[in-house]
Amino acid sequence: MMDETTRDGRIDSIAEAMIMATPLFKKRMAKLWVCPSGSSTYVSTIWVLLTLKRRGPLPLTAVAQELGYSKQNLTTIADRLQKAGLVERRPNDADRRVVNAAITEAGVQFLRESKKRAMSAFKEDISRLDEGDIDDLYRSFETVKRILSKLDG
Repeated sequence: MMDETTRDGRIDSIAEAMIMATPLFKKRMAKLWVCPSGSSTYVSTIWVLLTLKRRGPLPLTAVAQELGYSKQNLTTIADRLQKAGLVERRPNDADRRVVNAAITEAGVQFLRESKKRAMSAFKEDISRLDEGDIDDLYRSFETVKRILSKLDG
């Protein structure tokens, strides 16, 4: 049992809560993301698309490094995304030996639609809570966003 009265005890408790919450979000989100081909997709594919949308065309090795994925795993994801028409591979202008992955317009649209589905589902879930829980959840997420932004640097 953790001693939540000490700094280290509170840090342990926060880390454990974050680990426990991640699968809940991942499970919920997995139900919302469906590729245009009709097959379900994985959270990792969403991260790849979001990275390419935010950063522009990148070599697969750069995407893998940013997301902490192996090159082999990212190649499999990129192949799946390319087959679905969400990503395309292009030669790198600076070095023709390097191939960049780039999000397509279909990929951008997929992210838009996925976000709409996620927002709708979460809003439906949250609307079932009473006002006190909604207020608590709102304040909690505002606090989490503020604090996590300090760690993202």
